[in-house]
Amino acid sequence: MKKTIALLLLTLSTSIFAIEVKQSKDDISMAIAVTDNIIEIQMEAPMELLLGFKSKPSNTEEHNQWSQLQGLWFNNLSEIVSLNRYTCIEEESSIEYEIDEELNYGEVLAKAVLKCNTMIKSADLEIKIKQKYPKVENINVTLLPNQGNSRTFKLNSITEKISL
Repeated sequence: MKKTIALLLLTLSTSIFAIEVKQSKDDISMAIAVTDNIIEIQMEAPMELLLGFKSKPSNTEEHNQWSQLQGLWFNNLSEIVSLNRYTCIEEESSIEYEIDEELNYGEVLAKAVLKCNTMIKSADLEIKIKQKYPKVENINVTLLPNQGNSRTFKLNSITEKISL
């Protein structure tokens, strides 16, 4: 079952980007925008892939899994997404889930805005989500670089590098 997801990516500059990504139930969608020394990461993923369940956490184990994912996103983002050769600090971060009771489907929505020590010119962005979540088949990434056109990637290896 394919589903169309519209991502609205707002960077700290006044630019607005709208991206449409096709997503299957075994895929994660990401949008990454680079503006000067700011990198913004947005992720949408089926709850079942990341947490093992697709509705609101209902028991201690599910609450613990949700807390672990939050801890990873808020405190150890570099374990799943990292930007080599730059020192970046988190300026903004959020992670939540949305449940569609009628479709019996839950989705994790996460965002992080990182401010780096210098303007981001060229670097490798390393995506390591599949190391932590082996059920993920593909990661669909739309990259909006500092300069140049947007690019879309379908990542299916355990660790992949994207050159900015």
